[in-house]
Amino acid sequence: MLDSLNKSLSKRLLFSFIIIGFLPFVIFLIYTLVLSETKIVDKLILDQHHQASQISKFMNTHLLSLDKEVAFLSRLDLMDDILAEDIDKRISRLLKQKKDDYNLKLNFFVINDKGQIIASSDKNIILTKFPLQDKLNKNTKKFFLDKKLYIYSKVFASFDKNKNLGYLILEYDLENLNNYLDHTLNAYAYIKNNNIVIGDKAPFDISINSEKDSISLDDYIVVYQKMDSILEEWYVFYVVKKEIALEFFYNFIHFMLYLSPFIIILTIFVSLKFSKYIVKPIEDLTQVTDEIILSKDYSKLLYMSSSDEVGRLAHSFNILLNTTDKTLYASEAKSSFISNMSHELKTPLNAIIGFSQYLISYEKLTDEQLDIVSNIENSSQYLLEMIYGILDIAKIEAGKLETDIKELDCLSLSKECFSMLEPLAYDKGLKFELKTKDYSLNFFKTDEKIFKQILINLLSNAIKYTKEGKVVLELTNTKDKFFVKVIDTGIGIKKEEMGKLFKEFTRIGNSLSSKQKGTGLGLSLSKKLSHIIDGDIYLESEGINCGTRANFVLRLKD
Repeated sequence: MLDSLNKSLSKRLLFSFIIIGFLPFVIFLIYTLVLSETKIVDKLILDQHHQASQISKFMNTHLLSLDKEVAFLSRLDLMDDILAEDIDKRISRLLKQKKDDYNLKLNFFVINDKGQIIASSDKNIILTKFPLQDKLNKNTKKFFLDKKLYIYSKVFASFDKNKNLGYLILEYDLENLNNYLDHTLNAYAYIKNNNIVIGDKAPFDISINSEKDSISLDDYIVVYQKMDSILEEWYVFYVVKKEIALEFFYNFIHFMLYLSPFIIILTIFVSLKFSKYIVKPIEDLTQVTDEIILSKDYSKLLYMSSSDEVGRLAHSFNILLNTTDKTLYASEAKSSFISNMSHELKTPLNAIIGFSQYLISYEKLTDEQLDIVSNIENSSQYLLEMIYGILDIAKIEAGKLETDIKELDCLSLSKECFSMLEPLAYDKGLKFELKTKDYSLNFFKTDEKIFKQILINLLSNAIKYTKEGKVVLELTNTKDKFFVKVIDTGIGIKKEEMGKLFKEFTRIGNSLSSKQKGTGLGLSLSKKLSHIIDGDIYLESEGINCGTRANFVLRLKD
């Protein structure tokens, strides 16, 4: 898949658009699945704590108002009727009116100092004994019994504030507090003190570990907190089923999951459209290029109406085609001229060389005549060598130099070239060495003729420009490359002049090189030939009289 993406811009664009289009949806979905539920639960817990605080506040406000009501009623002058021998009905009527005003499950009554109920909002209990009189003596102003809250206040005579006439008591049914609790389906809201529960209790027990806490169970969310004031020993609880609390969230997740196939299809569709729209001009450009390569017709043009970067590329491509067409015409004319001229020159040059060699072998020539004929022969050989170099360069530039790539024993080829030039090195008194210690290749795919031509050129150059010392041919290889190094102790090269040696008809002038004959085509031709067989040549030198290292590198072919 990676290879396919690397080879196709349209597929890379399509893949990128799909990722860019679908990634935000995936990130949003993952965020929703992983984090949103936690955030919703946290928000729900916070809201329930706030709700519990409000409920606690409302309940305590309600009970405190009742407490104040009891205290207020106990201070009325009407309460002096407790001392009357006959039971005064005025107090009972007042208490009955107060009960009706509240419209709640409660009861007001007054007991005397003997614990007898002498007035009440419920006439059925008048003259009965109040059974909890012992709790009144603790002076706590309130107490709980079962699901009843009792709020009481002492009654003093209006004419003597130190004379205790009895107690005014409010019997309050705690079920009244149920009105302050929320009652929804699959949710539980209640208050609890020990075993007394008011409201809809959860179907499981909850362990209280602090005054305020929240618990997230598998199926429920539980929030509780301690109440204050009159209900200071009570806790308010909210228990909600998760599937109900998170119903909207789960529905949204299901909706997103159902929607995802359509989003994927839409993303792919839009990505295909955009990638084709972007790649289409490039495909047109590629098609025209392929047609030009096959037909060699550089007069074709690419027509494109867009003015964007691709449109400007097409315009530049058309200019390049026009320039290439003219350049190729000029190059073909130059190659044709060079080929014809070279052919015309080689014939008379070969004749001159032949006649010169014949005269050299003629015994009746004087020494002066022999020198003249030798100069003629050397000059002709020099011209012929230049012609062959120019022809090879012309073939390379015209793309007409054919190669024959096959498996070769490069070690044998190198030894063969080494042996050919060995006499030339010995004639100059140079030490000539071949090193193959780090070479491990058996066979290597390349062109035999080109390989030998490059190697002979490098060796002959090294010998030519080395006055004394040695020339070393060293073969090495790595896993994917084959190295031929020609190392000499010759004249060396200035670093700033290194690049000039690969230009046609260029020679570096110094005391030794000026004495040597040469066309200035050897290194330039060798570098061009190396490129043809997927290789390269580069030189290394520390400077004048420091020797030179010529590196010929070839990439191993499968």
